[in-house]
Formats: sequence, structure tokens, C-alpha cells
Amino acid sequence: MGFHFVRSVLTGLLAALLLATLPAGGLPAFAQTAATDSSKTSGADSGKDTGSATAETGASKTGGKDVAPAKNGELTETQKKIASWERLLDQMAETLAKPEVNDRDLVLANTRATKISSDATELAARLEPEIQALAARVRELTPKKDEDDNAVSDEAKAALQKHQSDFAEINGQYKQAQVIILRASETIDKVNARRRSAFFEGLVKRNRSILSPGLWSDASAALPKLAHSADFMVSNWWRQFTAQSGGPAILAVLVALIVAFLLSAPVRRTVLRRTVRDPAVTSPDSLRMVLAASAIIAANTLIPLAAFVIPILTLESLGLTTNRINVLFAVIAIATTTGFALQGIARAYLAPGRPGWRYIPIADASAEVLGGHTLVSATLIGLAILIDSVARLLYAPLPVTVLITGGVTFLIGMVGLANLRVLSTGLNVERSADPDRPRFPSLWRWLIPLAWILALGAVIAPLIGYVALGRFLATQLVWSVLTFSLLYLLLKLVDEVITDQFTAGTWFGRLLIGNVGVTGPRLRQLGVVLSGLLRLVLIFLALYLLRLPFGFTTDSFGETARRLFFGFKIGEVSVSPSTILVAVALFIVGYVATRMLQRWLDQRLLPRTELDVGLKTSIQTGMGYVGIIVAAVVAFTYAGLNLENVALVAGALSVGVGFGLQSIVNNFVSGVILLAERPIKVGDWIVVGGQEGTVRRINVRATEIETFDRATVIVPNSDFISGTVMNWMHRNETGRIRIPVGVAYGSDPERVQELLLECTDVSDQIMAFPAPQVFFMEFGASSLDFELRCYLKDINYSLIVKSAIRFEIFRKFREAGIEIPFPQRDINLRDLDRLEALAGISKPAAAPPPSEATPPDRPQSDDESGSTPSS
Repeated sequence: MGFHFVRSVLTGLLAALLLATLPAGGLPAFAQTAATDSSKTSGADSGKDTGSATAETGASKTGGKDVAPAKNGELTETQKKIASWERLLDQMAETLAKPEVNDRDLVLANTRATKISSDATELAARLEPEIQALAARVRELTPKKDEDDNAVSDEAKAALQKHQSDFAEINGQYKQAQVIILRASETIDKVNARRRSAFFEGLVKRNRSILSPGLWSDASAALPKLAHSADFMVSNWWRQFTAQSGGPAILAVLVALIVAFLLSAPVRRTVLRRTVRDPAVTSPDSLRMVLAASAIIAANTLIPLAAFVIPILTLESLGLTTNRINVLFAVIAIATTTGFALQGIARAYLAPGRPGWRYIPIADASAEVLGGHTLVSATLIGLAILIDSVARLLYAPLPVTVLITGGVTFLIGMVGLANLRVLSTGLNVERSADPDRPRFPSLWRWLIPLAWILALGAVIAPLIGYVALGRFLATQLVWSVLTFSLLYLLLKLVDEVITDQFTAGTWFGRLLIGNVGVTGPRLRQLGVVLSGLLRLVLIFLALYLLRLPFGFTTDSFGETARRLFFGFKIGEVSVSPSTILVAVALFIVGYVATRMLQRWLDQRLLPRTELDVGLKTSIQTGMGYVGIIVAAVVAFTYAGLNLENVALVAGALSVGVGFGLQSIVNNFVSGVILLAERPIKVGDWIVVGGQEGTVRRINVRATEIETFDRATVIVPNSDFISGTVMNWMHRNETGRIRIPVGVAYGSDPERVQELLLECTDVSDQIMAFPAPQVFFMEFGASSLDFELRCYLKDINYSLIVKSAIRFEIFRKFREAGIEIPFPQRDINLRDLDRLEALAGISKPAAAPPPSEATPPDRPQSDDESGSTPSS
């Protein structure tokens, strides 16, 4: 317990690295404002907020009331608000015109100008729809060129005059708001330029070295005054606390402190125990690694932050704090939270005792040493921020500030050098021991030499008197390491989580596939695109955050982000990413709603109707086209794209459509005609262009046909419109089959007819009406030719029924002794004598003349044969 307590105390002194890197005393925006307000009291800490930026700019808010023009010479609320903005901007211009302006005044001017710009933008957005409505009314009431003025009634003229007056008034207010926005932006740019200039001038300003005895002497002489100021600040707050606190207030504070203690100690340790990485796992997957590291950082950051925020908010809500005490509590809270965050980052990356979970490829001994150095570094950084902020709150003299800042900067630089030495040695040892181990990311290899330069500068600069430069180098060193550490982990987290979730096996993937209809490959592609976009956003944010130590503040960052998001101009073209994003979101919502409607039609409504399959498919596909077109029109309209301009562009592209896109447009129009006229539909058995099969899908450009060999044939839709198509199932599914049969000459035709009709009983697909028929077709060369014709209920069974009837015909004919003959042919050979002579075949002797030969019709007698009869 003692070790944990000491560690908590040390990390509590890690005073927020974020504060150390920000200019203007290292305080964040809200702390800067509070510090500025407290300085206005000239040390008399009255507990009242003297910052009037919000009060002056927001006092005249209309609360969403409609804007009305001035009446009887009185100013409307909107006009009063615009006038107050102009006065504030004039005061800021006078302040910026002075050659010497302190940083607190610049921060206050930046805050006020940002608030004015935001309020003016809101006002302009609220006035714009009313201006458009009034302009439309004026156009409707304005007489046409060929219209007689006498034909217009007096009421119409009065309404037109009133609307014109209202339009002029509100349009004037709108233009004034636009001018205010422009002036506020110019003021913000001037403030940022002055602050950056002052910042870089301060970097090269030389003070006394921290080794100077005179500096130490002057700082020692100022300590009693500093102690008196601290005593006055604390005692003033304590008097206010004891005067305003009662039983319920004390109880609330005690409860808040107990909750803070539970969060900072037991709850935090419990959560961290659940994030312990198994040392037995030597090769965890990337997702487990990044989730464990992220959980450790989150537990070390969010829980301590909540532990400090709860008591601070409790005291503030009860009115038990003053402005300067609020700043002090904010500094302590952010410093402690940042200290725990640094400890969490070091633990997440180094993973002491768990080499398989380690992001930095160094040996265990180096990881243990580097972890201890990180704790010392965090302690020094916290001390630097805490002491520096307290010194500013107490209006410490310059020698004290220089000595404190320079001394802590020197110590941070020394610890940084020690950390870099341990890191470089550990990397080299690990690389030598295991050459096949994955190398350190190239970004870190580039940053290590730069970190050496910054650490050396932080050590040397305070020794030679450049305290501000040394502080900047130390700040940049720590800030860069922190930013890139978080960036790398966030990039890994985004990539791994999205890659894992955008698959068909996860609940999120099944949700998208089930509701949107996205296929598995498309789902993975969507995940890759989304991951890439988020990675770009994170990289852009990190690069912008790296600018903070160079004289930028969170206010300037917020204003720049607001400009980029809500609109900026490139020449005469206005670009609004927020509008584009909302338009894209509207299209996505429309697309998803269309897919859900199609799914509902396909699974719920259409199966319960009496419509055929083709019509159901046409309705479902048509609803998809209509939904996507409506979603696109809504998105384009919201984005401000005039559909008339789209029509003009389409007209200009008609020439290109006539040449290069003719076939595509032809197929698209043909597809629409197919869905409307429905000459073919899904499930039909068709023959087109020598291809025969079943229609499986009618797309925008082509139709998919599945042959009976299970091959898919893609046929352009134009072939169905301009070509000849045989559809076996256009009107219904019935169809006729024909089976030709030949029997031998000598067979009984009536018996053949009877047997063929009996063979139609083999299948229930054969219709009784129209009844099957047998036709005697012709006398063939080798057979008597018959044809059996019958109608089927479903032509899709034609091959099966034909085969069954043929089996039955063969069986019955064999039982009845009816022969199905082979083909017979008479062959006549010409020039037989010449062929025989060429073949060397001698001709037989010639037969005797008929008078001497025996007639072939009667047998020879014994006398005629000249022989004796046998006994």
C-alpha cells in the first residue's frame, strides 16, 4: 500500500504534459481565460468572473426569436447585437494597433473574436432562409413587364412595398453579419500573427544562466513575497469556503472526495488488473495487442480525470471556489491526469516482463530501466508544469520564473538523454540477438536522432541563458513523443478494429449484410475505405497538434477547424465540408432506407400478393431506382447544387452521350423499358441470339441468363428491344410439346394412334384440355411417320415429360410387336461393267436363249433333265 501511495504521489506531480506544451503559461484555453480574468482583479481575488467576452457578445441574444425590421426608429435585438460586435471589434483593433501588447490581452482578443465569429455565423445562417423567402415573395408580387400597373391592386402594391422594405432591412443585417465575420477572421489572423511573432522573439531572448549566482540571489529575495501571495490566495479562498459552506455543502464535498478516492485507487487498480496481458502468450494477434494497450491507456487517463473532475465540479457548483483556485485545481487535475496517462503509455508500449506484447523491440532489462526513467521524466514534467503555473498564479517575479523554468528544463533534458541512451542500446542489443525480429517502425527511427538533438538543446540552452529556447525544445521533445505515441496506437486501433468488424462473421457485418444488402467482398472494401479515411483524419489532427508549441493555441485550432468544417472559399467558390458531409449522410440514409424497403417488399409484402415472380422483381427493382434517385436529388439539393445547372451540364454532355455513351444509354433505356413493358421477366425461359436459358436478373445495363448447363450469359438489354426474342413463358407457363414417332410399313395406324394416346398418362403435367392428339404426318422413306402433341401445365418440365413418354412408347410398341424401323435406302451403281473390268472381275457365262432354257416358273422334269430319278 505504501508503494502504491508513493507512486500515486509521484505521478500526481507529473503535471500535464499538454499544459507544458501550450503557450501562454502552459495553460489550456479554459485555464488561460480564468487566469486572464483573475489577473484583471489586480490580486483582489473577489471570486467573480471578470471575463466579459461571453457576456458582451451574448447579452443581446434573441433566443431564437424572429428577426424584425426597425420600427419607430428603435433598434431591433439583431441590430443591437451587430452594434455591440462592431464596438468590440473596434476595441480589439485599437488594442492590436499598440506596439506593446501582453499575451493575456492577445488571448482575450482571440477568444472574443472567435465568439463573435461564431455568433455572427449563426445569425447569418438564421437570416438566410428568411431572405430567400422574402425574395420569392417580392418576385411573385413584382408586376411583369407586359402587365399594366393599373391592373395591380392597391393591396398588392402595399404588400410588395412592405416585403421590399423587410427584404432590404434583413438583407442589410445579413450583409452586416458577413462583414462582422470577415472582420473577426481578420482579427483572429492578426492576433495569431502577433502571438507567433512574440513567441519566436521570446525564443531568442537571452536571460541569465541558471548557474548565475545573481539569479539565485534575486530568486531567493523574491521568495517571501511569493509566499505572502500564496498565503493570501489560499486564505482568501478558505474564508469564502467557510463562509458559504454549510452542512449539506460539506456533506456533498465529502461524498465527492470519497468517490474521487475510490476512483483513483481501488477502481483504477481493479480495472488495470482486468487489462493484464498474459505473459505466457508469446505471439498475440494484433487486435488483442492494440485493445489491451488502449485499455491500459484509457484506464490510466479517464479514471484519474474523473477522480479530479468530480470534486472540482462539486465545489464550483456549490460556489465554494474562486477564480484563481479554479485555475489551480484545473492545473492539478490536468497535471495528474497527464502523469497517469504517461505512465499508461509507457506501460502499454514497453510491457515489462511480457516481450510478446511489447511494441518496442527491446530486451526485458532495457524495458524495465526505461519504465523507471519514464516515471522520473513524468514527475519532472509534472513539477515543471505545476510550479510554472503556480508561479504565474502568484505573479512570481522574473528571476523566480527563469530559475524554475530553466532548472526543470535542464533536468528534463538530462532524463531525456538517459532515456534515449537506454532505448538506443536496447534496440541495438535486440537487433543483434534476433536479426529476424521485426524492426522498429521507420517513423520512430527518424524521430530518435531528432529527439537526441532536442534533448541536447534542452540541456545546453538554460546553461547559456536561453531559458525560453530550452523550455521550447524540452516541450517539443515530450509533446512530439506523446503525440506520435498516441497517433501510432490510434492508427493501429482504427485499422485492426475496422478490419475485424467489417467481415461477414461479426455481428456488425451481419447487420450491414442483412439490412443494407452489402456482400462480403464489398463489406471488406467498405472497411478498408473507412479505415483509410479515419487514418487520414488522425494524421491530419496529429500534424496540427504538433503546431501547438509554435505559438498556436487551442482557440486558434478550434477556429481553424471551424473554418475548414463549416466553409471556406477558394477564389470565388465556397466550399463547405460540413454541408458536403451532411449531403453524403442524407444520401447514405436514403440508400439504406431504399435497401430496407426493397428487403421488406421482397420478404414481407410481395410474397403475400397474387403477383407473378416477374412483376414482383420489377416492382422491387423499380423501387430501388426511385429510392436512389430521390436520395441523390435530396443530397444534391441540400448541398446547394442547382438542378437547373445539372440539366445544363447534361445538355452539354449530350454530344458525348450521342457518341461515346450511346450504347450505355441505349442499354439503360432498354432496361427501363424491360421493367415497364415486361416482355421478359425473371424466371422466364427465353431464346435470344442463339442463347437459351432462364432469366435470373434484369440489371440496368444487361440481363443475366442462366443456361441449362448452369452457365451465365450476359445479354445487353438493347438486344431484347431491337432483336427477336422467343419467350416460352410470356403470358403463362403452359406450353406444347411434340414427339415424332416412325413405325414400320405394315403396322396398323389405328393401333399406333391408340398406343400413343395411352402413353400420355405417364405424367400429371400433361393437360386434359386441350387433349393430346396424334397426327399421321406422312409416308416416310423407311417408316410411317406420326407425331404426338400434348400441352403441359408447366413448360419447364418439357424435357422430363418427353423422356417419360418416349420410355413408355418404346415399352408399349415392344409389347404390341410394332417395329420402329431402321432407315432403308436403295443404292444404284452406275457404269457397273466398267467398274468390274477395272477390278478384274470376269463376267459369268451368258444364259441360254429362252427357247432352250427351262422356264423359271415351272420345275424341270426328269426327262428334260436327262437324268435318272433317284430312288
